[in-house]
Amino acid sequence: MENQINTDGQNNQIITENSVSGVSQKLKEPRIIIFVVLLVILSLGGIFAGIYHRQKQIITSSSSINDTIANWRTYGSIDNSLMFRYPAEWEAGKERVYGSRTVTEFKYKNTPLFELTLQGNYNQITGKPHDNLNEFLGPKLIKSKDIFIDGQVAKKIEDQGEPGHVIPYEEAIVFTPDNKTIVSLYYKSSYYDKPNANKILDQILLGFKFKTKYSDLSELKTADVLVQDGSYYGSPFDPDLYQLEIEQSHHLFAESDTINLKQYLGKRIKVSYREVKGVVMGEQQLVIVESVE
Repeated sequence: MENQINTDGQNNQIITENSVSGVSQKLKEPRIIIFVVLLVILSLGGIFAGIYHRQKQIITSSSSINDTIANWRTYGSIDNSLMFRYPAEWEAGKERVYGSRTVTEFKYKNTPLFELTLQGNYNQITGKPHDNLNEFLGPKLIKSKDIFIDGQVAKKIEDQGEPGHVIPYEEAIVFTPDNKTIVSLYYKSSYYDKPNANKILDQILLGFKFKTKYSDLSELKTADVLVQDGSYYGSPFDPDLYQLEIEQSHHLFAESDTINLKQYLGKRIKVSYREVKGVVMGEQQLVIVESVE
């Protein structure tokens, strides 16, 4: 009987210890879960804080560049197919034709600094246009960075692979929207000027735009609008872009080949326009103004 009683006591002790241990474990599990949840929240908070800080830096940087190029000169090609901003102290030379290439040189204090080259897109091997920039650049391309110029994919060349000759982001190459012309933007800096080469070319690229003719337009519409500056809302920077306020919460982005909208800044006028189908900038429709009453 005593042995039986002792055995039962041991069993009770074991059961009691297991019960306490189980309860203790159950009490610990919520703590572990709470700890893990807090850790995840803190990690996500750090990530979002980093993203916010980076976005703020990008916005501040873009605003600073826009302020810089706002007072630059505007260059437009003879065929009116493209335009971009360049420093006011630079002088643009005349377009020179070399076979299928058209070259424009920009100088500062009579020193060549920047060169724009337009050439036909022709693949000598296939006899057809190149399909992409990598095909055009071929084996000489070692490293590049994809960028966008007026919605078109471009390449910024870091190294063309020529022996002893490294170009640290001084050249950009892009096809025109119709894929018929290759545009090369080359900053011809000397070695002492290399720290500024990337900065200058970035600023030029921000103001670069292809002047394409929109073919898919809506029927003619009219509206009473307030003309506002819209150049800082475009991507890239576009000095010919204006914002038309129809109502407080209803705006259009507008450009015009026939009307100088700048003369109407701050005025309320009646415009006739056509919407460019499929082109919405932010949340605002792009339109082409044809006439003003």
